[in-house]
Amino acid sequence: MSSNFYDSFIEDHATGRVNLATDQLRLLLATTGYRPDSQGHRRRSDIKGEVVGDGYTPGGKPLTGQKLERAGPGLYVFLAATVVWPESVIRARWAVLYKARGPAAEDELIAYFDFGADQSSVGGPFAAPWDNGVVFELAALGG
Repeated sequence: MSSNFYDSFIEDHATGRVNLATDQLRLLLATTGYRPDSQGHRRRSDIKGEVVGDGYTPGGKPLTGQKLERAGPGLYVFLAATVVWPESVIRARWAVLYKARGPAAEDELIAYFDFGADQSSVGGPFAAPWDNGVVFELAALGG
């Protein structure tokens, strides 16, 4: 699963609007109808094509066990527990990570993840897998 940051996240993180370690973050799922725009999309209200299905609630699910850890000089990893929708009927191509404030027009986008192809669940669990708990890596400028 590949990941990409929304450009607005860099500004939101640098100015303290988004704190990966302490903010309430959520993960939503989107269909192939969503076309990620890392430069133009800034808020959850920009996401079109969110999944609709049994066992899925609009807005997705909250992250748990999130933490930001130093992995080496100038390198940090953001970790979280795998997000699972048990007993679901879901077909998704994308996952979108965002800071939850409430109204979609205020929720800051952080990153989107490409499953590479549609992923489905039919009456079973749908999981957004992280590689050993690592959601993504951040490199600091100047290391």
